[in-house]
Amino acid sequence: MARVGLKEIAKRAGVSAVTVSAALNGTGRVSEKKRREIMSIAERLKYQPNTLAQILKSKRNDSIGLIINDDPASIPGSGIMNELVMCFIKQCEALNRKYHIEFVDPLNGKDELPDIISSGFVGGVLCAGYICEHQTRFKDWLGSHSNFPFVKIEEPYDYCLRTDLVNGMLNALKYLKQQGHTKVALHIGPLHYDFHNLIFRGYKQGTDVLSMQTDEKWIYYDKSKRDDMVDKFNWTKSIMSGSERPTAMICAGMGASRNIINNLYQLGCKVPDDLSIIGFGAAWEATAIFPHITAVERDVSGMMEKAIVMLQQRMKGDFPTTVENWIDPKLVIRNTVCPV
Repeated sequence: MARVGLKEIAKRAGVSAVTVSAALNGTGRVSEKKRREIMSIAERLKYQPNTLAQILKSKRNDSIGLIINDDPASIPGSGIMNELVMCFIKQCEALNRKYHIEFVDPLNGKDELPDIISSGFVGGVLCAGYICEHQTRFKDWLGSHSNFPFVKIEEPYDYCLRTDLVNGMLNALKYLKQQGHTKVALHIGPLHYDFHNLIFRGYKQGTDVLSMQTDEKWIYYDKSKRDDMVDKFNWTKSIMSGSERPTAMICAGMGASRNIINNLYQLGCKVPDDLSIIGFGAAWEATAIFPHITAVERDVSGMMEKAIVMLQQRMKGDFPTTVENWIDPKLVIRNTVCPV
């Protein structure tokens, strides 16, 4: 028989999992009547308290949690989430720390608090991924538990680790200019994501500082829809057939880079001879296609190491002197850029 969790009790009682946890542990502001009702439901369902929750109650919980708040369909085939998870596991085991990982789908439309928090599994949490507007319970809980050790990865928060993508873009543009490129296009994703917003800011600042030519027609704003491949192909065709066209393009993401390279081949163009490409993304993605993509890559291992150090400080009750750490990315030269 499956273990009964706090969510099942909460559903029967018509309250949140946080309220159930407070009632069962004798904490929080729960009326005596509601507390007795919750205890009765828990008894009928034969609920057994989680050992980790009991540790948390005794203030001896040193377990670390990682929440991956992202579309499950995109995690295996793109981005840094897989690498983050592997670095997290490796570093926790090296530190002899117990750990828990939860994957949360922000696109499923459900407004729920992650189990790793509501069930008291851990004494501190790292979170990677954008917390969507409809995840109000998650946001409200963080707002009302500001002392809980919580560190964000690649998104702004009170305590966070972020890649300096603005500087990464500047270095990419400088390299292109050294190769004679002064006309640079941009493929960018939704700007409400910090990743794309920083890259876009770096593009605007860098092309201005370096006196590089830009054109609004050379910028593609990807809406991250799975069925807009025709639109992307038509955009690639339009910029390559114009009388004034770019000689290089920067793509915010390796998926976008691969898509552009495929479009160029279909148009009879060569990479990098007809268009040089630089992508932002992970090394394993950059080398999963030929030609291997010149890329701005994030230091995932270094970021996770510093994130765990910051979280451990918060779990001890300390306040790190630097609340927002910026990690420099590296530009890795491969086969998709050549001189004009």
